[in-house]
Amino acid sequence: QPIAQSLKSDVKNYFLTGVTGFVGVHILQEILQYCPDAIVYCLIRCDSLAHGLEKLSAHCHLMKIDIEVMRDNIVIIPGDLKLADLGIDSHNMQQLVFSVDCIIHSAAYVHHMLDYSALRDVNVMSLKTLISLFGSGKQRLFHYISSLSAADSIHGQAMESLSDSQHFNQASNGYVLSKKACEKIIHNVGCSHSLKFFVHRLPLVFHHSVTGAYVFDNNHFSNLILGCLDIGSCPLSQKRFPCIPVNYAASFIVRSSFFHALPSGLDVFNLVYSDTITMSHLFRYIKHFYYPEIELISSQNWQKKILNLSKKGTRLYSIRAFYQDEDAFIDNASVVYHSEKFLAMLSVCNIPLKPLDVSYFSSLFGFIGIEKVCHEHIES
Repeated sequence: QPIAQSLKSDVKNYFLTGVTGFVGVHILQEILQYCPDAIVYCLIRCDSLAHGLEKLSAHCHLMKIDIEVMRDNIVIIPGDLKLADLGIDSHNMQQLVFSVDCIIHSAAYVHHMLDYSALRDVNVMSLKTLISLFGSGKQRLFHYISSLSAADSIHGQAMESLSDSQHFNQASNGYVLSKKACEKIIHNVGCSHSLKFFVHRLPLVFHHSVTGAYVFDNNHFSNLILGCLDIGSCPLSQKRFPCIPVNYAASFIVRSSFFHALPSGLDVFNLVYSDTITMSHLFRYIKHFYYPEIELISSQNWQKKILNLSKKGTRLYSIRAFYQDEDAFIDNASVVYHSEKFLAMLSVCNIPLKPLDVSYFSSLFGFIGIEKVCHEHIES
């Protein structure tokens, strides 16, 4: 149900990055569902306003989102995260600084094979630019979309907090390093600017729980599933996937703006869904309902198999670095992702979470046009 008008009356103008991404476009949908009078300034890398609208429309169509009902509330801002001032011209910049009440920085260069230096300009310097542009004048809300991988795990405890001594040596790749660097920047800024910060650490973001909408390019989870189908085998492992459906993540990010009268200038949320699934559960489900011919093999044998992949051979190539270590398939239940603040805010925001059951995953395969070969129930 829409939030009462009195709770969102002071958030009228949003600045949103990453709107042509999977999470970003669903954030746009949520903003205009719950704030139908809001104006959303969308930063898009484009040659013209028409080109920007064309890109956004195509992405909305792919995600089964009706852009026509939102078009009057959307303002395209041509720009590029890696350019000075994000590539925004002076006229648009003046309008943004005067109007924007809430910044949602969802854009990032997500690539797990590149080092930090290749990702720094887009992922880190863009955050610094946004803080510089909007960090003075009137008070504003600033939502930064981070990754659960950026949370320090100290003695198996991943807390909902930031520290001034992020454990950068724990990061396994440049993308995670870039997220840690951004969190440290936000921690250092703290309350020194007129910005109220929200850091949303996302786990694996799954498909929309209703439409099944999902992005299959440059996506770890989809590359894992489709890559296993490519090679005809899946690993049996009790490794868990911390996860959340994209619509629940987007709802939380947007609705938390309605409750910004919080005691500090910074709040961190680990968006860990109450359910987790294991590799074995997922692939047994896929084999039972969709691909009976796929082979379920030990994680050790599967690991040996993917180490010999060529770049053109399978979608597993881009994520194989995650599965090369000996402990890649160790049950990660020993890591406790604290999410007390997230779960408490879910209740305040009136967001009920539904279980990740058979019907949930059926919506994903229905979205990509794969029909079940078996309709009988399988025990988890």
